[in-house]
Amino acid sequence: MTRPPLRTLARTAWYWRREEWLAAAWSKVAPPRPRVRRAEGTPHLVASKSAVPWLPPPRRAARVPGHAPASPSERRSFAWHDPGAGRLAQDELHASVWLRSDALRPDERLLAMLDWIAANARGPGWEPGPTSRRVLAWLKCLTTPGALPPATASHGRVLPALADQLATLDARLAADRRERLSLGNLLALACAGTLLEGGETERWRRHLPGFAAELERQLGRDGAHEARSPLLHAALLEGVLDLLNTLRSAPGFAPAELEALLAEKAGAMLGAHAVWTHPDGEIALLGDSALGAAPPLAALAAYAAALGVAVRKPARPGVLDAAGVVRLERGPFVVIFTAAPPAPPWAPVHAHCDALSFELSAFGERVVADTGVADFAEGPRRDTARATRSHATVEVDEAEQAELWGADRVGGRPDVGLVRVEPGASVEGVCAGFATPEVLHRRMLRLEDEGVRIEDRFDLPAARARLVLPLAPGVSARLEGARAALRLPSGARLDVLLPEAARWKAERGPCFTALGAESERTLLVGTASGLAAADWAILAVPK
Repeated sequence: MTRPPLRTLARTAWYWRREEWLAAAWSKVAPPRPRVRRAEGTPHLVASKSAVPWLPPPRRAARVPGHAPASPSERRSFAWHDPGAGRLAQDELHASVWLRSDALRPDERLLAMLDWIAANARGPGWEPGPTSRRVLAWLKCLTTPGALPPATASHGRVLPALADQLATLDARLAADRRERLSLGNLLALACAGTLLEGGETERWRRHLPGFAAELERQLGRDGAHEARSPLLHAALLEGVLDLLNTLRSAPGFAPAELEALLAEKAGAMLGAHAVWTHPDGEIALLGDSALGAAPPLAALAAYAAALGVAVRKPARPGVLDAAGVVRLERGPFVVIFTAAPPAPPWAPVHAHCDALSFELSAFGERVVADTGVADFAEGPRRDTARATRSHATVEVDEAEQAELWGADRVGGRPDVGLVRVEPGASVEGVCAGFATPEVLHRRMLRLEDEGVRIEDRFDLPAARARLVLPLAPGVSARLEGARAALRLPSGARLDVLLPEAARWKAERGPCFTALGAESERTLLVGTASGLAAADWAILAVPK
């Protein structure tokens, strides 16, 4: 990571909580020394089947990694320690979510688990992130009838290795304060402590209340996760439902109050998730988000219903007040608008410069779309994904809204917030960028029967303004002056009336709708000097 100036470091640390300061200090005094810890005894399963079927793995995990065998008699091989693979690919390989893909036979799943055991006495596969996800994947295989060969052929070799992974994860949490705040780590230990008995399970079970307490802290009053990433929110919601499913599969390990709390939080999360889901059933690409890496809303809703979880909608329809996200819907148009600073303030690792940006669907298809995220490693693609000019907003004086550095750090922050919301009709937000605090950008979006109208106002004229309308992949544009004709993949057409104060051009730029992948789409880009006001309209073309 490139070391930033001292003043940037100071602005980053200014937002830390006591936990971050203590964790940073402790890492200097006693840096964690990752090591594999052997479990004291092997537990056994207390439930051979989950109360309701687990959700299938997301689309991204449907493709099984490794070298596919040429014949049924050959074994699939895995590059567990490939130095050429990126961090994302290695983490996903070791996380083993793909293990539950329908492309694998029961015997192939078992062989893949045994191959991991044999090839990974130590190494990156033991890091808390992939370990916690792999633990859940293995537990789901063990409690899905027919997913593995009979218990006599699998449990004797898998359960001891699973216990070692859990013991190592538990020890890592005890030694590293930051890992103790990870809901994924707490979830894996809580689920294992419920589905397993014997050995160290009592110790793992103690993380149940810790998970519930941390979940309450990380969820806003509107049910949205503090990171404001629909992708992370969906993955966490599945985890909360998994824990409920676990408790129902092995009743008696948790008080009724804890189950009730989890059900309440899951209902609120489901209501929030509907706000940032498009009519196509997929999430908006706010912050670090990509398609196909977490279950869609419909699958999560069906899973919740099977567990008896009732949806709790936001207090104001379509408005996530704490997250700063608003959904407007009228006729064939859906707008998802965001007006929030990087969050959470102490660790906004998944935040982008997207204040006052929006996504738009029309006639069930995406029209205006965020850039998404390809991976989480420092580099040009990460910089592009987080930049102000990659979002449907206005870049002022060629400066980012926030002081971005490294792969996921933020120093100075913009002042951002919702000003006024008329549910289903209009929304107004304001933003003063970190580097341009004297220029207050005020944006209002209003839905009408014929389309959406946007008004941008600046309390002081922006000396140099870059206005961006990033179109969804597959949307074509014909630009003539300050007017653009859009054609959607279905053939539906829209007219875009662009601010005449700017000089407009159509550019091709990257987008990352799926993790690890890059594609191109069209961006309508306008530049202006001394911009004080800009009016837009995106209107349906009558058939």
